[in-house]
Amino acid sequence: MNTETLFGSIADDSSTKDSMRITVIGAGEVGRAIAATLSDLHKVVIIERDQRIVEELTYAHDVLAVHGDGREIKTLQQARIEQADLVIACTDDDEVNTVICATAKLVSDAFTIARVRHRTLYETWDGHSDAFGVDHMICTNLLTSEAIFRISGLPSAREVDTFANGLVRMAAFEIGQDSPIIERAVHEIDSDNPLTFAAIFRDEELLIPSGETVIQSDDHIVVIGSTQAVENFASVISRSLRSQTDDIIIAGATKVGIQTAKLFEEHGYNPRLVEQNSENALAK
Repeated sequence: MNTETLFGSIADDSSTKDSMRITVIGAGEVGRAIAATLSDLHKVVIIERDQRIVEELTYAHDVLAVHGDGREIKTLQQARIEQADLVIACTDDDEVNTVICATAKLVSDAFTIARVRHRTLYETWDGHSDAFGVDHMICTNLLTSEAIFRISGLPSAREVDTFANGLVRMAAFEIGQDSPIIERAVHEIDSDNPLTFAAIFRDEELLIPSGETVIQSDDHIVVIGSTQAVENFASVISRSLRSQTDDIIIAGATKVGIQTAKLFEEHGYNPRLVEQNSENALAK
């Protein structure tokens, strides 16, 4: 799961406010991406246990880098946590991230965000949103699995997003040379499936389509509609219909792979996990 998907909303939300003081604990890939994204508009403080990384960050970004353990009050105080508006715990350890948020709540009024990988921890928080002292929790494994499931449900889709608790979908498609909708006007296609054609990207140009706009090969189109309408449209483009009895094969019994298999199973599919390591396969 890329960091833009994970934390792009943080940048969007914060850009509409006055400059904030944001404390990030953990300078891995995600922590660095947050610093690079937000440091132009906000005061960013990063806490990291590795002294070498702290020195690198001091020179690479316009941030205050603090060496220490984010679970310790003295480290948080050194980073002036009491002044923070937002605390983001994104170390590689789920439990550490939750402890950091709880500790931050003891000495500040900051809004806390914890990144976790395990679904069970996320589900505990989701059922009791005041748990762990975490205001918002992001489960990266679950986000990745849900993205895989959404894409798999729409043949030919390049990008998929859902709104209104899954009732509305927006999807992007690349129209191949053998697509059945080539040389058809938008109003013809729309009569088959009640969709809104939001945009067409053609030869690096953005077009806002009308009913008379004719679809061409290699167009990239963005449509919005009900879940069923978008699925029907995807099936027409791909010339294939998906059945609820289809077998799903997932290569790799990783945490993401297992979570993805559970999602398919919950929706009536028959997922099969393929794992090269026999010991891991037996353990799963």
